Amino acid sequence: PRMSQHRGRHLLQGFTLTGGFATTGGGVMIDGASPTLVDVVVTGCAAHNTGGGIHVTSGNPTLDHVAIRGNTADGEGGGLYVSGASVTLTNVVVSDNLVMSYGGGIAMQSSSAVLDHVLVAGNQAQRAGGGLFMNTSSADLTNVAFLDNTSLAGDADGGGLYLLQASPVLTNVTVAGNLAGGRGGGLYLFQASPSLLDVLVAGNEAGEGGGICNDMGLPGFPSIAFCSVTGNAPDEYLGMTDPTGANGNVADAPEFLDLSATDPLQWDVHLGASSTLIDVGSPSLDDPDGTRADIGSWGGPGAGGWDLDLDGHPSWWQPGPYDPGTYPGQGWDCDDLDPAVGPGSGC
Repeated sequence: PRMSQHRGRHLLQGFTLTGGFATTGGGVMIDGASPTLVDVVVTGCAAHNTGGGIHVTSGNPTLDHVAIRGNTADGEGGGLYVSGASVTLTNVVVSDNLVMSYGGGIAMQSSSAVLDHVLVAGNQAQRAGGGLFMNTSSADLTNVAFLDNTSLAGDADGGGLYLLQASPVLTNVTVAGNLAGGRGGGLYLFQASPSLLDVLVAGNEAGEGGGICNDMGLPGFPSIAFCSVTGNAPDEYLGMTDPTGANGNVADAPEFLDLSATDPLQWDVHLGASSTLIDVGSPSLDDPDGTRADIGSWGGPGAGGWDLDLDGHPSWWQPGPYDPGTYPGQGWDCDDLDPAVGPGSGC
């Protein structure tokens, strides 16, 4: 479908779009429109240029409980491409998309975004920004996870995120298991000054700057507080002073519950019950039970808001494995990607 020049906000709900092909916007092209997409799947689409799954030019669309998976683009934005627009993503999965240039999962050019409970996993970019590529853009990312995204080429940077003259705000975000052939397995910063609060960067890998790489020639000035950057190879930080020990920053292991699956959608990045990242986040933020926020995507006030499968049952947020004795009575889901599984049904 193509949406353009609409004045009102239109609702598109409850369908799957597959097999589309176009120069831009292989699945959906939004041009100067502000629709709301709810419970929509865009999969197996391709674009010769930008936006393999969805292409947005201007407008202010909202994506709520949307899956963008298995799409491809030759230019930018294998899953989602945004240019000169403002987008809102809530409980969205962007997975297994491929791009030959920038932004395997998401590419943003001169735009703004709100990402709230978003999973970006298993995406690949040939050049840079396996999970997310941002150029002269801004965004608020809260309760977001970047898992197992890859920048493929030997000199490709930013396995998880590539930030170019961009200053997003990341709060309770997990960046884990991402890979860059060049620099910045977790995050690559080029004249970028993001704000990181309660962010976990763990187990990422790159040629150099495994965790966070700040470009040595044109660096940015990141703000990092109450974060943990740990277990990245070959190093945690490159091109910047290691902030561990200041501003609440630590280098403690998350003790993720399960990273054994080949498919990152099956990873469980809840903190282990004995992780020292529990209750050590920003004292200005609380978890849903009123205790001090945990570090990572399952911490902070929104920790209980994950419902990626639109089954009405939020995933459990507390550290440690799912408790089948206590949690079903609280309406918590043990599998947040399968709507057929809910409390008391397979849990």
